[in-house]
Amino acid sequence: MCVVCVLCVATGLCEDWDSDDNPEAFATACAAAGTLASAVGDEGVAKALLDEQCGISLLTLLESGQLDLVHRCLVIILELLAAEEHGALLATHLLESGVVPHLAQVCMTC
Repeated sequence: MCVVCVLCVATGLCEDWDSDDNPEAFATACAAAGTLASAVGDEGVAKALLDEQCGISLLTLLESGQLDLVHRCLVIILELLAAEEHGALLATHLLESGVVPHLAQVCMTC
């Protein structure tokens, strides 16, 4: 499965489920976000996320209010910012897409 597809699965399920009514969708969203968090340390994966303008999708995960998804999203952000080759571009994208300013609010509510 491509990197973008994994992020789409995580955010799509995040937007469409009520965790009480569909525990399988929540588990799948967690698995997809966790898979991406594990893979994003690879420069190719980080570049693919930059190419796809991942900020909006990361905001969706952050805004879910689900601690499991927020944690996975924070790991993704940490790994993106640590990317050697594209770290500066990714940091700029995360700032411009509203992810960085939104982090303080998310941390206060979780």
